[in-house]
Amino acid sequence: MTKNKKIVFVVLILALAGVLISRYLLSDESYKTFRRNTKSNTAQMITLRSGNTYTVDNKRFKPGYYDIKATSGHVTVGIIHLKKGDRIVNRLYTMNNKVQVSGKGAALLTPSKFKKIIVQNKRFELLNETGNFRAGQEIESGTYKLSVENNKNTPFELFVQVVDAKTFQEKNSDDIKKNRDTFEFKLKKGEDLQLTNFSKKDTDLVIELIKMK
Repeated sequence: MTKNKKIVFVVLILALAGVLISRYLLSDESYKTFRRNTKSNTAQMITLRSGNTYTVDNKRFKPGYYDIKATSGHVTVGIIHLKKGDRIVNRLYTMNNKVQVSGKGAALLTPSKFKKIIVQNKRFELLNETGNFRAGQEIESGTYKLSVENNKNTPFELFVQVVDAKTFQEKNSDDIKKNRDTFEFKLKKGEDLQLTNFSKKDTDLVIELIKMK
């Protein structure tokens, strides 16, 4: 092999390696592992408006972890109904995800802050906020008792799920549809507590978590 051919061969190998690395960095696996932090998160602020479908294309809509807040009206992002002020935190969108937005309103997506939940006197509350919380990062490991109070006289459904962050295997789950119903579960380091409000109408949810041990 001549010197010029060797140079071309090396350049092609490096180019291929660059493509493979780039694809991995934008892959679902990449985001579910080392990109779950403010330093590596590639999310960028974007406003989603009702009546549109958005594609995560790494241009206008960057992949990454987002905090979502309904900023006006009533808007459904995917299948989640939000009224103005409702929030979803640490929501992951990966390449080529399509997000349909319906209703009459808008939602602001900003890069997740991965804010830690501070437990005081063994309890804390989430006010009209759901999302994904990782034990050892945003929430302490332990045994919890969860209860929900809807201050609006509307039907509601809060789906609670504990998932292994590496294998994505469900460890425990429950559907809460009545005020003051409780659900007790264990949360180990590296597991995700996923709270999803599947309610079809406006709600005013107070989610209380009491740390048992």
